[in-house]
Amino acid sequence: MKEKKRILIIEDDPVLSNNIEELLLLAGYDVCNTDNGIKGLQLAREFNPHLVLSDILMPGTDGFSVLHAFRANHESSSVPIIMMTGKTDNSTFRQAMEKGADDFLFKPFKDIELLNAIERRLMKSEETARAVIPIFNSPNENVKQNNHLDQLLADAEEITAGKGEVIFAQGQAPNHVYFIAEGIVCTYRVNGNARVFASNLLTRDQLLGYQAVFDNEPRKEKAQALTNSVLKKIPVKHFKNAILNHPE
Repeated sequence: MKEKKRILIIEDDPVLSNNIEELLLLAGYDVCNTDNGIKGLQLAREFNPHLVLSDILMPGTDGFSVLHAFRANHESSSVPIIMMTGKTDNSTFRQAMEKGADDFLFKPFKDIELLNAIERRLMKSEETARAVIPIFNSPNENVKQNNHLDQLLADAEEITAGKGEVIFAQGQAPNHVYFIAEGIVCTYRVNGNARVFASNLLTRDQLLGYQAVFDNEPRKEKAQALTNSVLKKIPVKHFKNAILNHPE
């Protein structure tokens, strides 16, 4: 039996969100919806959607921040994202496309417009996936790199972060780099108007918080666990030594 395509809806208008969900269920899709960007990023890790429908103007984390977070994470960077908005100005359209949106729908849109847009993007995504040829390092190189990383992690302190717990704050000095052993972590930036923007979504076997070390500046974002997480806390000195001695 053919797998149902999973579609994540991020829309703060409950009437529109429910209408879209009903339409997509009737069309044979598996659907999950939420009313804000933060929940959408968390659900994306759990639901693993084939396509995302996201509103642009939402309270807290807006659609542009969601789009940026998806594109910044290597595991979700290729997921098709269709942006939806009630604004009809060209600048909004250009901004969405520049940030990596795959398609754009102006509200109100007809059911057939939505279904056609989804079908086009899913078809293009499948064609792209078939055309990709993975390229790997030689087995010896992978073993060599893993040995260096294993030693670095063996010397690191293991910590836990509960769901919603802040791992480090914006403006904080970068004294540690973190390796995510288990869980999901999201990074955010808060501007002068207290507006929250999701900047990245990270999961198991990814490094967190190293950019501020390279920049030698206070952290420009905060990191928060989206799920109960286990992390390896690597002192900056050890991290820098590893980079200098083993640049590969």
